[in-house]
Amino acid sequence: MINFDWQSLLGNTAPGLATALEGPLAGAAAELAVKALGIAPGGHAENLQAIAKAAAQNDPKTALQLKQADQAFHLALEQAVTDRIKLGNQNQANARAREVAVGGRAVPLMGGGILLGSFGLILFILTSDINRDGQAGMLVSSALSFATMGALAVINYYFGSSFGQDKDKKNGP
Repeated sequence: MINFDWQSLLGNTAPGLATALEGPLAGAAAELAVKALGIAPGGHAENLQAIAKAAAQNDPKTALQLKQADQAFHLALEQAVTDRIKLGNQNQANARAREVAVGGRAVPLMGGGILLGSFGLILFILTSDINRDGQAGMLVSSALSFATMGALAVINYYFGSSFGQDKDKKNGP
């Protein structure tokens, strides 16, 4: 009997699925593959055995089904990324709409306080004579990170972030 490497075939036919079957998305990838092959999904081990058995047949129909499953897997990943971006945009829009509806001075005062506190802490650390070696240095580094992230959060809230702008540059105006 010829020793057949079904994993190699799967890697050539459906590289995205083959990679995912070895990572944290293995369950989702295996389920997509068995559905594309027309096999009732089972547990993870059963799904892998079904995929191996189908791939070992080495026929064009199975290869096409696996290729379609690979494309469906890539599409599902892209949809998940798109959904995550939409949720982030909705969250940002809701926060800004809330501020407009409620008005008041609490949010601007809080943002100003965070900025002043952050820059004050950074200025203190840079100009003071504190120990920056060993564990004290790690504490100073953590304080600088905290101050910087607080300031960035306020700046992103008011002016937006550059998230996604690299894609706009590729696509042009």
